[in-house]
Amino acid sequence: MKSRPYLNHSLAQLEDLARRRRGDAATLLQIHAELRFHTSAAAAGLRAEIDGRIADLAEGGMHLRYASRMPTQERETARMASEIEELRRALLETRHRLRLAEDAVRHFRERAAAGDRAATLHAEMGLTPDCPDHVFEAARRAHLKAAHPDLHPPAGREAAEAEFKRLHAAFETLAELRRPRAAQRGS
Repeated sequence: MKSRPYLNHSLAQLEDLARRRRGDAATLLQIHAELRFHTSAAAAGLRAEIDGRIADLAEGGMHLRYASRMPTQERETARMASEIEELRRALLETRHRLRLAEDAVRHFRERAAAGDRAATLHAEMGLTPDCPDHVFEAARRAHLKAAHPDLHPPAGREAAEAEFKRLHAAFETLAELRRPRAAQRGS
């Protein structure tokens, strides 16, 4: 039975060793032999990479008695496993982007269903819909303080009271519309 010098090496260690010893055909062949015991797609990809490096070394004039022992089918299997892994990663990335797009569509539909009241009220109050909560609260206090009926002369108190109530209702509506966004940011 042949010895396995890299028996206790992880896939990452084998990959690092293969990169560091890329010109050493004997080491590459031993790593290749050890990778046969690893069944992951990453191991198959590394096997294919080592196959290519060994072939390059053989073409470079080095005598490799073991290079001819690597079956073509195994190289093809490793290449295909590597392609499958790349496609799997691309599929996962596409699924993630699809979820993000679905969330954006749902958000825009919700805003359209609400009649985009928030954007209109924000503009009326001199704010942007994406302003931070502390800016929103500061604007709320400033507007309500400026419109408070006690700060106006008795002749204009009635109009000031009406304006104060309108501003208070508008800011309450905005606060209600902003709550789902705050909940989303917290999760």
